[in-house]
Amino acid sequence: PASHAPRTVLGFVSNDAAREMLADQPDGAFVLRFSRGEPGELICAVKSESDATVHSFYIVDEFEELNDRTLAAHVLSHRRLKSLYDPELGLFDKHAVFAPRQRYKTYVRTKRRAELFKSGATETQKGNE
Repeated sequence: PASHAPRTVLGFVSNDAAREMLADQPDGAFVLRFSRGEPGELICAVKSESDATVHSFYIVDEFEELNDRTLAAHVLSHRRLKSLYDPELGLFDKHAVFAPRQRYKTYVRTKRRAELFKSGATETQKGNE
């Protein structure tokens, strides 16, 4: 049902199981899972169309990192990650899951301002955003 929220972390899922889940998903689909071999570490598996494989990496090395940045901040900072995949509910845009509605608008405006600044846009152009 559309009213259900996706599972943010799938739990203790093997690397092979994560790869199998993402095999038929689009580029940027990802799952978060606990490391089976390294307690306290969270692994992200993401589908990559460029080489048609699923890559896994530590998104959080030990939960102590979450004292400095939230899990949402970690996920939102990775450009490769586009859609959280829940095997039961399907794909969800990462911003809809990890950015509260009020903060999402601020996130988009801040990102747009940074892009304008990098491009050397004038104040008039900035006012038209």
